[in-house]
Amino acid sequence: MRWRSYVVAAGQNTLDLAVKWLALNRAEIVDGTGNNANISGAAVNPAGILQIKDAGPMIVPLANGETETIAYNADGSIHDIAYSGVTGRPYTSYDVLYGGNDKPASASYSNGMTESWTYYPSGVLEQIQFQNVTGKPYTALENDYDTSGKLAVSIATNIDGSKSMTAHESGLTLAATGGTETLSGGGNVGETFLFGGAFVHATIADFAANIAGPNHDTVSLPGAAFNNSFAQLLAATTFSKSGALITVDANDTVAIPKLTQAVMAANPGSFSFHT
Repeated sequence: MRWRSYVVAAGQNTLDLAVKWLALNRAEIVDGTGNNANISGAAVNPAGILQIKDAGPMIVPLANGETETIAYNADGSIHDIAYSGVTGRPYTSYDVLYGGNDKPASASYSNGMTESWTYYPSGVLEQIQFQNVTGKPYTALENDYDTSGKLAVSIATNIDGSKSMTAHESGLTLAATGGTETLSGGGNVGETFLFGGAFVHATIADFAANIAGPNHDTVSLPGAAFNNSFAQLLAATTFSKSGALITVDANDTVAIPKLTQAVMAANPGSFSFHT
């Protein structure tokens, strides 16, 4: 039996393809017990069942009631996938564009939200960003991944304009980005909270719980502000019932909830200075 292949060119479409004949060329089709196949009905015209379509959009009804429309590039790779009829979410439709690596690159949603993906040279996911988010405590979200594709850090821009940076792995360095923000180790250990430049008003949510021990967290501050002296740092820190407040200069402070003067004084190794 000879199999022939045919590459469909653009515009070569038919919605009703008929099978005219089946030529075996002296070959046989038998089942597992050696019975010859009955091919008397092989030449048929099942109306609308057999079709030829070029690389135009493919419309797929999904089981959940949504519709998936897939558009292809000339080389057969996916250009974008559009979803409509979405229910139970803040949007009713969205469109995902694909990059040259056959992976999602960006998406736009009917409620104005956008999403973008970037990848390491290896092809592993590096970052996802959401903008114009609705129905959440934040309006933007950035998820950063390590080289194995595991979530490492998330940064949310909250409705009030403040930011929340959370670690999802141990042993990371979380650098303050400026403005009013809260940094958290997320229950992990060995984190370094780095403050440099104009970081304004920052809060380290869980530093007091991880200030001591072999896998303690570390606060790294500009050495010039304290002459690289822990004693001067301690003197520039005020304490209250809510915790500690480190004043770096007239504009920049670091709040550490639940940190007492005694605990801070007993753990100088959990504070470092940088240029």
